[in-house]
Amino acid sequence: MLLMLGARALYRGMVDVRGGPDAWHAHGHRAHHHPARAAHLHVGRWIISPRSFFIGIVHGLAGSGTLVALAMSELDTLPARLLYVALFGFGSIAAMAALSGLAGWPLSRLAARPGVRGWLQVAAGTMSVLVGGLWGWAMLGRGLAP
Repeated sequence: MLLMLGARALYRGMVDVRGGPDAWHAHGHRAHHHPARAAHLHVGRWIISPRSFFIGIVHGLAGSGTLVALAMSELDTLPARLLYVALFGFGSIAAMAALSGLAGWPLSRLAARPGVRGWLQVAAGTMSVLVGGLWGWAMLGRGLAP
């Protein structure tokens, strides 16, 4: 997932850097696309993106899901397990929303400057590919990858 998303960010960043600040709308789809064909839904100031939703599911299953499964194995009753999942889920959502908001606010201000958005995407894509490559390499070395 990190490699795929990193490669996508690198590609989009390079297109943005080469194509200038008008190559992409502020929310990422090509300027010449018809709004009805966009891969997301605008609801006021909020954007609902199926891609982000599924990336979140994979992220949750890869990390948080394991922690929940381990902790639930120690709980004896179904109500205790359900309460744990509800509290853990609420806490995870609140923490990720707060962290995303805190990081996103200054980054969105920075990305609004001409020519900066593409370089931010290139930097994020590079970090994603590096981290994904290092983790994948370590997993291959231990025989953990399929």
